Amino acid sequence: ALPIWQVPAPPLPGLQRPVGTVILLHGYGLSHGSMLPWAFQFGDHGWQSVLVDLRGHGRSTGRRVSFGPAEIDDLNALLAHLDRQRTLPQPIVVLGVSFGGSLALRWVAGNASLDSAIAIAPYPRLAPAIGRIRDEFAPGVPRFMVEAAAANIPRILGVPASDLDPVANLRPRRPPALLLASSRDVIAPPCDVEELQLSCAASSELFVLAEPTHEQLPFELDSLMQPIRRWLARRANAIP
Repeated sequence: ALPIWQVPAPPLPGLQRPVGTVILLHGYGLSHGSMLPWAFQFGDHGWQSVLVDLRGHGRSTGRRVSFGPAEIDDLNALLAHLDRQRTLPQPIVVLGVSFGGSLALRWVAGNASLDSAIAIAPYPRLAPAIGRIRDEFAPGVPRFMVEAAAANIPRILGVPASDLDPVANLRPRRPPALLLASSRDVIAPPCDVEELQLSCAASSELFVLAEPTHEQLPFELDSLMQPIRRWLARRANAIP
């Protein structure tokens, strides 16, 4: 079960209808709380936010993540549930960070109800990303152990290895996307994010910052909100 949080709360009398909806997907090992700064930013600009704890994170159930396939099923069920509860203001944009950014691209690619994705530091392939996380945060762990563990994930999950690589799953629809990267990000470097952009719709854009690391990039709200606001304005057919 995926707990649902909304910021702002259901509209109070007298408030205008939201411009649209942004669904926020956190990174691996985090929870919806890490996305609250974004929710408040979008609320200030008239967008309704929906915050989600992905399976195995926060208050959601589940002890095993699938790095994509099961999460997409969960998110489609969530969207159907929200639609039964109330009509979500259109357009519906999905913003995700790292693991959540890669999920956002995959989800928009497979669900025509979603308008577009905003992916912050997404990775195109799982195994290389795991190896880089080892290099950055756990260099004392033998590389061969990490590589063997990563190679074993498809067998444990019972899926083809390609099912775990976002770049191989941006079909049947090439998702319209704004991709955000940093030159100092060694987990999802700009060349990897550019590879994802090439598999997205022709209207997609890539914005690269110079300084933040992978962990810092999602909190560079002042720098990232300008391209994000432009993107959202175009998606809502509004004036930036």
